[in-house]
Amino acid sequence: MSQNEETKVREARYFSEAFHKKIVKDIEDKLTTVAGVCRDYEVSRTSVHKWIRLYSLNYQKQIVKVVELESESHKRKLLEKELAETQKVAGGQAVEIVFLNKLIEIIETTFDIDLKKNINSKSFAGLENIRKKEKPPV
Repeated sequence: MSQNEETKVREARYFSEAFHKKIVKDIEDKLTTVAGVCRDYEVSRTSVHKWIRLYSLNYQKQIVKVVELESESHKRKLLEKELAETQKVAGGQAVEIVFLNKLIEIIETTFDIDLKKNINSKSFAGLENIRKKEKPPV
């Protein structure tokens, strides 16, 4: 297209609901086709199919049926089971971590030591001596 030629501007059009219903009825009665409507009225296939979904008496939403091999189904079930077990273990580990952190906190307040800081130091080895001293005589 050269610069001298004007570009064709398309008018905004509106088709009434009655028009939509008439077109859909004509398609259902096999008087015309979707392609024919698109060509005659210069509308997109998407628009025509939207009209059919909205106004057709015979239109039923399509049901999607998943077809897979038995081995794929079995594999999926095994993976779902494994995922559930992993989540259960992870939950148990989270509870254990909370428990151990609380235990460390109790030990630190009871024996007045920073257990996390001194885990590898000599003061940690002295914990045994403290325990022995606190035991009541039998």
